[in-house]
Amino acid sequence: MATLKTLNKKISTKYEGVFYKEIVNENNKVVDKIFLIRYRENYTDKQMTVGKFSEGIRLEFCKAKRIDILNKIRHGEFVSKQSKVTFYEVFKKYIQWAEHNKKTWKQDANSFEFHLSEFKNYDLRQLKSEMFEKLKQKKLTDGYKPRTVQLILGLARQIINYAINNELILNYTNPISKGKVKMPKFDNKQIGFLTKDQAKELLERLKSKKHR
Repeated sequence: MATLKTLNKKISTKYEGVFYKEIVNENNKVVDKIFLIRYRENYTDKQMTVGKFSEGIRLEFCKAKRIDILNKIRHGEFVSKQSKVTFYEVFKKYIQWAEHNKKTWKQDANSFEFHLSEFKNYDLRQLKSEMFEKLKQKKLTDGYKPRTVQLILGLARQIINYAINNELILNYTNPISKGKVKMPKFDNKQIGFLTKDQAKELLERLKSKKHR
């Protein structure tokens, strides 16, 4: 059986972003070609192997394939394996920023670990409003106070906004922002208690007011 080798050199074609490598036999004779396309996603150059000439792959097909990928990237419909951005990866970058910019960064770290880690392996594009709505209902059912649940959802929103603002992900809308997930309401009023002296003073004033 003939031994074939793919040369490392990429050879340009007449189409932008379309290249090929030569495949040679033991005598260094070119016996086939393997086509590749290059494109840019999330400000990073990516490369994809399309296939071999012997498999029926031609330049025109590679050109059309590249154009299709670029169109899907523009509309947020294409996610290559290399461009997957997980919630946890973004969190790690966010918490590094928070250490130098937020006094409450330790609370953020703990809150993520205890309340948001179930989403850590999700690609950001997989996170939907319904998922955070279910999280909200579950936390409330488990007895967490509405204010605490607000803070949990607020942290998730901040992490995702960090990814969007720093262009870690493109063509993506935060699934928690702009009322997509309603924040639970809570009563911010606090009940206070009077000391004996304060109560005595209050009663005296009330008696004086009653006489007037």
